[in-house]
Amino acid sequence: KQKLNGKQIIELAELCMKVEKHYGFPSDIEWAFADEKFFITQSRPITTLKK
Repeated sequence: KQKLNGKQIIELAELCMKVEKHYGFPSDIEWAFADEKFFITQSRPITTLKK
């Protein structure tokens, strides 16, 4: 069963885009969701993308 609703998925996508914009590169982002809030637990550059 899907745990996040459509609004939450959009909120998460926007948060991830902010992280990528802040660091300036595509990121592998780990997150958690508790008490109706998202938490970024880790972010690291994606190093396997072809240029």
